[in-house]
Amino acid sequence: MHTPTLATHSLSYRLPQGRTVLDQISMGLRPGRHALIGDNGAGKSTLLKLITGELTPSSGTVQLDGDLAHLPQNPAVEDDLTVAELLDVQQTLRALEAVEAGSVREEDFDAVAEDWDIRERIRAWLARAGLERIELSRTVGSLSGGEMILLRLTGLMLRRPSLLLLDEPTNNLDSRARQRLREILQQFSGTVLVVSHDRDLLEHVDSIGELRAGSLRWFGGGLSFYEETIAAETEAAAQQVTQAKAEVKKQRRELTEPVSYTHLTLPTTPYV
Repeated sequence: MHTPTLATHSLSYRLPQGRTVLDQISMGLRPGRHALIGDNGAGKSTLLKLITGELTPSSGTVQLDGDLAHLPQNPAVEDDLTVAELLDVQQTLRALEAVEAGSVREEDFDAVAEDWDIRERIRAWLARAGLERIELSRTVGSLSGGEMILLRLTGLMLRRPSLLLLDEPTNNLDSRARQRLREILQQFSGTVLVVSHDRDLLEHVDSIGELRAGSLRWFGGGLSFYEETIAAETEAAAQQVTQAKAEVKKQRRELTEPVSYTHLTLPTTPYV
């Protein structure tokens, strides 16, 4: 049995005003695709920020096994950055070029590390994202919002993470780009935790966690299974209410119905 890539133990978070956003959240996620859903303000992004360390929990702990990569919602990026800088590969590429030109500097070999095939890996991941025509020298300001998200995801995948956190990644993607993103996540061998309202994406996950009133409840399977489960529970609860109301009406009826008595004829004793 593989140990969880991500685990939380009695994790709680309270706002400075005192409101509890998350209350005693415990979970263990193994490799696969897992989604977080819930109403706005339920604490989905807060939970991701607790996992990444951006926020400090009020109590409880987070346990990570492996390298973490995080794609936040609407990340701020400077327009004059190049695609290579956005992918965070410019230093590795420069060092590789230096070594190929004859450099024996230790810092160049350290910068390349295990990424001797970085050019091939970049081309392969850009192709998976449908962005093979984008040059590494192109500036970020010339990209669409969808291209930006897919490039950010490509940069994360190039880091070979074992845990991937995504916050509403399909917000700026058209249908084709959404399909590309789903395919990338399906091919990823690590653990994915994604916050999303995208029904198609949620249909292709292995489990769904619903945040409600500070608590987290997990459902096996994708969106259809979750909705069927909730519908069945709602119907069962409605039937219980109906049965309870019928029982109350029955009891009230029994209390208000007139009581009928049986009249007995007593024997008469003749006067003596």
